[in-house]
Order: sequence, then C-alpha cells, then structure tokens
Amino acid sequence: MSGDNALECEWFDVNNVLPLMFDHADILKSGLDYLHYKVRHEPIGFSLLPEKFTLLELQGIYESILNKSLDKPNFRRKFQKMNLLINCKEKQTNVAHRAATLYRFDINVYEKLREFGFTFEF
Repeated sequence: MSGDNALECEWFDVNNVLPLMFDHADILKSGLDYLHYKVRHEPIGFSLLPEKFTLLELQGIYESILNKSLDKPNFRRKFQKMNLLINCKEKQTNVAHRAATLYRFDINVYEKLREFGFTFEF
C-alpha cells in the first residue's frame, strides 16, 4: 500500500530533477553512473527496444541514456562491425518517411563472443 504522498509522484527528466531530500540525489547519481557504465559494457540498450527495431531507434536509446548525441555513421558502423544485429529483411510500415530496415539483437552471437572475452564497448 502506498503512503499519503503517493499522489504527488511525477516523472522527471533525470538531467533536470528538482532538489531531492536526504541522500536521494546521491542515490540517483549512483544509479545513473551504474547505468552509464553498463550501457557502455553490456548490450542493455536492446532490452529497452521491441524485438524488431531500427538503427535510429537503437541510437536514440543510447543517446537518451548517455545524454549526448552520437555520430550516426560511426554508431551504425560500430554496431554492424560487432555482428550482433540480425537484419530481419523487413522495413518499417505505416511511417510518414522512408521506411527503415528492421533488425533484431542476436543474443546467441553475443553469448559466444563473451566466452572469448568480448566486451561490449562502443
């Protein structure tokens, strides 16, 4: 059961949070630091996407987490060099712009690469 202040809950941009009580700012910073580390060393961004996604959607996840713009050609090149993406041979549907190619994350390739010491860094 929630407390009396549950009605006051709101979503905030983690980069624009109001002052927090007690050590909550430290807790938030620690969580964000951990997320930034994990996203640079493990493929956690894929768990935030649907099974089939575009490279632009993938890049958007990483830019949101890291809070910075990433160079589109370099981002795509690095991910495609890792061989962790499966081209679904499908395009987006019902979009107002040119339909982009859909991909899936290949967890099997990632697990095999990890056995040989692969670290997910981009």
